[in-house]
Amino acid sequence: MKKVIITGILCLFIYSFSFFVKKADNPTTALNALSMTVPHVISEKNDADLWLVKGRVVNADIRVPQLNGYNSNPELSNQLTATEDRSPKIRLGGYRNKKIELYGHDRTKLVTERTKTTASSKNGSTVVFDAGGQLENMNNTDGGLFVPADSHGAAGPNHVMNAINASIEAYNKNGGGGVSTSLQSFFSPLFPVNATFDPKIIYDQFSQRWLVVTLERTDTSQGDPSNTSRVLLAVSENSDPNGLWNMVGIDTKLNIAGIDYWFDYPGIAVDEEAIYLTGNMFEFGQGGGVGSRLWIFEKSSFYAGGGLFGFGPLDPFVVTNGINVTSQPAHVFGSTPNNFGTYLTGYSTLTDGTNEFWQTIRIDNPLTSPLFTLEFTNIGDVESSASSLPEAPQAGSSTNTGSNLTLATNDSRALNAVWMNNKLYSTAMVQSNQELGQTSASWVMINADGVNATSPGQFGVIFGEQIANNTFTFFPSIAVNSAGVVGLGYSASASNIFAGSYFSYRMPGDAVNTMRAPQLIRQGEDFYNRTFGGSTNRWGDYSATTLDPVNDCFWVYNKHATTRGFTTGQDDDGMFGTSHGRVCVDNTDVIFSNGFE
Repeated sequence: MKKVIITGILCLFIYSFSFFVKKADNPTTALNALSMTVPHVISEKNDADLWLVKGRVVNADIRVPQLNGYNSNPELSNQLTATEDRSPKIRLGGYRNKKIELYGHDRTKLVTERTKTTASSKNGSTVVFDAGGQLENMNNTDGGLFVPADSHGAAGPNHVMNAINASIEAYNKNGGGGVSTSLQSFFSPLFPVNATFDPKIIYDQFSQRWLVVTLERTDTSQGDPSNTSRVLLAVSENSDPNGLWNMVGIDTKLNIAGIDYWFDYPGIAVDEEAIYLTGNMFEFGQGGGVGSRLWIFEKSSFYAGGGLFGFGPLDPFVVTNGINVTSQPAHVFGSTPNNFGTYLTGYSTLTDGTNEFWQTIRIDNPLTSPLFTLEFTNIGDVESSASSLPEAPQAGSSTNTGSNLTLATNDSRALNAVWMNNKLYSTAMVQSNQELGQTSASWVMINADGVNATSPGQFGVIFGEQIANNTFTFFPSIAVNSAGVVGLGYSASASNIFAGSYFSYRMPGDAVNTMRAPQLIRQGEDFYNRTFGGSTNRWGDYSATTLDPVNDCFWVYNKHATTRGFTTGQDDDGMFGTSHGRVCVDNTDVIFSNGFE
């Protein structure tokens, strides 16, 4: 294993322009008026309705300030090593997307039916509704198939939103009124040149706004006319996703020591005043990566439509002598200490050869003079020192194809993070010492009050044996509510079950380091294989578990394997669906809702 420490001189050229976008009175004048492309809309009641998202493009003014940093554990920085796949996720397994001819199919019939499914539990029933999936991508992109799903979503007061490669959708919280379009259409005021990738959606509960991020990249090595990299960022005018959105395109092509790099795998979070954005930087063409970078944006002006201001790209690992691994900014909930912003979390199997560690970086004074404080949290000897995670088995593949088609589980990077009530929570996948040869979802809680030194809290692993023998659990996401209940959504599969969506939780008084038995959100229906001729059968790359701002319930948005179809090669016919599920927990136990507000 090789220690990852990256340094370099960073430059950022900001792409920005400013004008107001409104719906054109005459469709023929849409280009001149910069009207949104009219998308096909998914609705339980009327497929002919239109989702006319209005976008206002704002300027960006982003600077690189003088950075200050402090390392609380300098001796560990020289001892720990990291294991992380340094190739960009967009390139693993061959092509990321492929378009097929629909051969006369009625495109409206490709849309997944909006039915709710129920399943009994000890205290009631759970209601889950399908939202998105590969069929929607085909519908929104005229036959485009995309891997992986990159399923992500969030809940607001009256709606849930979700995004996948390469579609975005909004629903009422009862599962009705669904609207869907391509990300390229949604962001059309910014003139994206392709379908974009790696979307994420969060709800800013402080300001009652939605935030959507997606990435755009062109590369001359893949036949494009130039090398470009942009982050496309949008914020809604209010809590209604059907209204006005402010949008900005941020040029994230960085030149480091004479080499150009592009932005991949975003992390996004907010506190009361700031937006935090992280991404991994990779050389155009077939080059490797140089680690993670951070941007910090001030919310108030951007939210008001007056421009995006902030700092970036920042390298907090250089000024703290940290280890540059994929890092996730923590979404902040509740009141915070003065001057505190948020934390960055990273794992990537940081080890001293015996014990494993989580790396945290506290960000203070985020909008004036960012100060970074790095610490390592020892979670004990919990993981094998293997260099890669085992891929997940799935039912049916050997019977139907004659070979065992596994699902990629990528690596042990941090996947998401939240901060609430002086505790920091994050997730990653591990190969636990208790189940060698098996990949499992894991979670960590670190005592972190935003002022003093952090200390170890809890660390747990989701072992899948309560689902089926030798079950792998992977691509987890975590959320916590105001009562201290922790929820974890994740995928699971085994040699005798198809890949589906699951949820676990823990009450504050439960035994330390434990979660309660897994609950099914959406069962897999078939085995999955979609590689476009590549070597990797991509799943993930992430999921979303978020908090309902109205009632402290959990919303899980994740993918599941559906009936195969639309072959693009021998046995290359995997299809996925995506679903929302809501789980409510009282002060004693879980109650699966039997309806929605």
